[in-house]
Amino acid sequence: MGIIAALRDTAIPVIVYLVMIGVVVAGVFWRAELPVILLAVFAPLPTLWYATHGFPLATDAIDLLVMSAAIGVIVNKGGYQKTPLSIIVFATILYTYISLWISAIGFNLPMPISLDNPFLKAWKNYALIFLIYYVGFNSIRTENQVKLLINSCIAVLAFMVFQEVRGFSAGDSYSHGRRSDGPFWIVGLNANHFASFLCYVGLFAFGQFLFAGKSKRAWIYLFIYLSSLYPLMFSYSRGAYVASLAGLIFFAFMRNRRLAFLLILFALFWKDILPATVIERIEMTEGSGGGLDDSSAFRLEVWELAIALFRDNLFAGIGFNGFIVASQGMKLHDTHNFYLKIAAEQGLLGLFLWFAFIVGVGIKAWSLFRHSFLLYSKGCGFATLGCLVGVLVCNLFGDRFSQIEISVVLVLLFAAMQRQGLIDSRSIELGDAVVPQRNTPN
Repeated sequence: MGIIAALRDTAIPVIVYLVMIGVVVAGVFWRAELPVILLAVFAPLPTLWYATHGFPLATDAIDLLVMSAAIGVIVNKGGYQKTPLSIIVFATILYTYISLWISAIGFNLPMPISLDNPFLKAWKNYALIFLIYYVGFNSIRTENQVKLLINSCIAVLAFMVFQEVRGFSAGDSYSHGRRSDGPFWIVGLNANHFASFLCYVGLFAFGQFLFAGKSKRAWIYLFIYLSSLYPLMFSYSRGAYVASLAGLIFFAFMRNRRLAFLLILFALFWKDILPATVIERIEMTEGSGGGLDDSSAFRLEVWELAIALFRDNLFAGIGFNGFIVASQGMKLHDTHNFYLKIAAEQGLLGLFLWFAFIVGVGIKAWSLFRHSFLLYSKGCGFATLGCLVGVLVCNLFGDRFSQIEISVVLVLLFAAMQRQGLIDSRSIELGDAVVPQRNTPN
């Protein structure tokens, strides 16, 4: 045991650090997709790269990987191609920086030209999410690279599930301090964020399964998805429960009638199927007096404040991250609804830009699902649509998008889908022989 502990504490961080440095160099001079692939692994596993923070530049690992890929696209990929959402991406980055100035001026904070501004780092990370989508799309150019990126994202989910199944055990009754929270605790995120990640990537994996036929890949996707339900259940995240169920309903309605039958059975007998602690958590939404529990009641208070701020600052909001300051004196300082957060802080402009990004991804995914002759392309589009359902529902219950640990994988899956769509359309334009495959419900 002593040898294993020594490897974990010393040798593994050194190896991870050396791999990161090597990939940064390789991304610039050889293959720009390599740092993108490593981003898909690094970003959602902060416990892995936090262990390297004692080494030079290691605290900037995510930034270095993005810069490496961004430069590598120019050096070894022949330059940038226009993505379907380029204008939205850069408009979002610019507008949120302007919004950062609005909050700085409105709340008498240091101007966002130095690290003295308390929200500058949060803005940089948020902007980086959209930049990673753009760089990711331009870094991967072939179908094999698309598959490698998608499978890397799903492999990270599998690793997380393995770690939770091995190291987490549920108690006899629900406890807020005993929830499956994955590797995100080290960066201050909680079980709700972990559950959202499980929901997003799990739905994508299940969507891939539905179009993978009877191949080994299909059963691997199914096994990973079913395994992810264990930590999802014991995250006790009611928002993620609803989002996951919504995604499955979408899949059932659009593709798989047998899944619809299973969901009906679940709706009838869920109290006989789910663990007792999960049932206890679900039923906690109602307090002992018949009203809402304290958590839900506090959320109503911040929702009311967010709506009031939105009405008073309709066009541009109170500024990026301004709700934290505006809610001083309240029990909660987060809107617990991402749409209300954007509305209060960024106004109608911010809402329009975020939904334009999501809708743009959805339109491309729908087109790929409905019009491609290739089952793999259809699967990418369909899986993305199910994932988007999870995103839209999860964010009703809190901000489950602006954290790099969650959304890097999310936007890289979007980028991979859109690259596959471009590859698919070019194959048709070049007259490649494609045999149409039937797309009937199972």
